[in-house]
Amino acid sequence: MRDTSLEYYRGLFRTVAILPRWQPRVGMAVARVLENREMYRRAAAGWRVFVPWQIFALAHAMECDCDPSRQILNGEAWNQKTTLRPAGLGPWPSWEASARDAASRARWPDRDVWTPAWVLKRLEQHNGMGYAKRGAHSPYLWSGCQHGTGAGKFTADGKYDPSAVSAQVGAGVLLWALMARGEQFGPAGQERLPILLDPTGEWIGAEVFAYQEALNAILTAPALETEVAIHFGSEPLKTDGWAGKRTSDATKLITGNYLPGDARRTR
Repeated sequence: MRDTSLEYYRGLFRTVAILPRWQPRVGMAVARVLENREMYRRAAAGWRVFVPWQIFALAHAMECDCDPSRQILNGEAWNQKTTLRPAGLGPWPSWEASARDAASRARWPDRDVWTPAWVLKRLEQHNGMGYAKRGAHSPYLWSGCQHGTGAGKFTADGKYDPSAVSAQVGAGVLLWALMARGEQFGPAGQERLPILLDPTGEWIGAEVFAYQEALNAILTAPALETEVAIHFGSEPLKTDGWAGKRTSDATKLITGNYLPGDARRTR
């Protein structure tokens, strides 16, 4: 049985590297989500507790490639009664109403539990733990990046083909791409600025990518060559959107202090 801890999901999420041949497909998946972003936001805003709008987007993408004529319960039309499992539901007056109905059938956490790792774990549980039982990363989450290769695929309920390859962008890859683009995951008005130390590597973001690029521009200055070699060796600071220990170390080297949230920081 493969690891299913939150740290497992954090570790894979923070190291996502989209495969070159998948870049166009991931870009199209992101574009489809963003085309319907306001619809997802309306569905989330009308729910009784805080829910990131990306939850509706991911479910919609995985179920029916963000087709606004189809709902997230089973991919059938939202203006018709369902015939697939769950059968006999609907029709609904709008896509948003169908999405809230789907949401009412799930357990929701307290607001502070909403993290990418928690969401990805729940999504895999919803889709099925067959890959975990085989010791494989689920392509439902990771198809399109290095973590989703060689996993095979369930081609039908209970039917696993080790040579099959998923053609769909995984939910984890899609969420990573949305966050890397700057789509905030969490309550509005709580942007993660200034850049804070992220010990788990879960909160990747466009602002961190930009910050790391700026750090690297300074770290390549000839005057810092010796110091950079001592602290970083031959490996440059990765621009991976994760404000972890190495990013904090680079901040210290340049500014004289670590990132906010780093226990080593001096006031």
